[in-house]
Amino acid sequence: MSFYEDDTIYSMILVMGLTGSGKSYFINQLVAGSVKEGHSMASETEKCHIVWLGIGAERVAIVDTPGFDDSNRSDSEILEEIVQFLLKQYRLGIRLKGIVYMHRITDNKMSGSARRYFEMFQRLCGEQSMSNIVLLTTMWNQLSERKVGLKRERELRDQYWNVMESKGSTIRQFDGKPATAKALVCRLARKPDVVLDIQTELVHEGKMLEETTAGRLVVPRLDSRIVESNNKIQKLEQRIVKAKEVENTTEWSQLEEQRASLISQRQGDLERRRRLQSRLGKEVAEEIEKKKGSGKWRDRVSAFAALVGLAITATVNVILPLAGVISF
Repeated sequence: MSFYEDDTIYSMILVMGLTGSGKSYFINQLVAGSVKEGHSMASETEKCHIVWLGIGAERVAIVDTPGFDDSNRSDSEILEEIVQFLLKQYRLGIRLKGIVYMHRITDNKMSGSARRYFEMFQRLCGEQSMSNIVLLTTMWNQLSERKVGLKRERELRDQYWNVMESKGSTIRQFDGKPATAKALVCRLARKPDVVLDIQTELVHEGKMLEETTAGRLVVPRLDSRIVESNNKIQKLEQRIVKAKEVENTTEWSQLEEQRASLISQRQGDLERRRRLQSRLGKEVAEEIEKKKGSGKWRDRVSAFAALVGLAITATVNVILPLAGVISF
């Protein structure tokens, strides 16, 4: 028995990268005005945003995802959100066609957060998905000299992207034009379906998030934050005792405020640490079964929107394959 009135099989393409790498701009070249763009390094994409496109006879979801160096949230929070998203996509039978990974060519070096995110990205995907990935350099029009960008592109190839390229990933430059964005999407839409490592680990192997290849990258950083908070709270409490002894009410009040803030931060980190010990694959399966029991969904799109808690952009464009613009 199907739980969908319309049992069309939908597919999906993810757009990933650091905050400010041009993900939203890229999607707006597909459907103008469909995603809010940021004009600073602060993140505008706090939740995954979906734009549905028509490519030939197929419907393809283009997903704008949060960057791992989000200005307001921790890596573990964003990891869980993207993992929940990927699990619901997989469980609902929405086929994943590929991922566009974006990197600013204006960056003169790979920052610590960029290296951390790139490693996280590779761990989420796994080796078997490499041929479904496009490594896309952006913001070429902001360079004063193109040769500077070409030098940085060579460094990216030689130092960071060479392994992925050798396993089938494609490296391309984005010129900011709608035709290029559409060509990339059309080419990825023709790829065979792919299942990411994180989906296999959580769904088929039943692992906790902290046990996955991607989760193991987040755990030490979060544990370190918790230990650091404990140490700071302990030192503040010692200073509060001394302030009370000398009846310095002003300092005492300020220290109490700092302590309360640190305790709140620690509680948040402890909750995130607890979430890393959850079996998200099982949780998502139970959530879907519970939703199915409440009635029949119109289609996989509405089911996905209900589970992820998003209003999906209703714009549907018919994009014909642009032969010759970009070859994979």
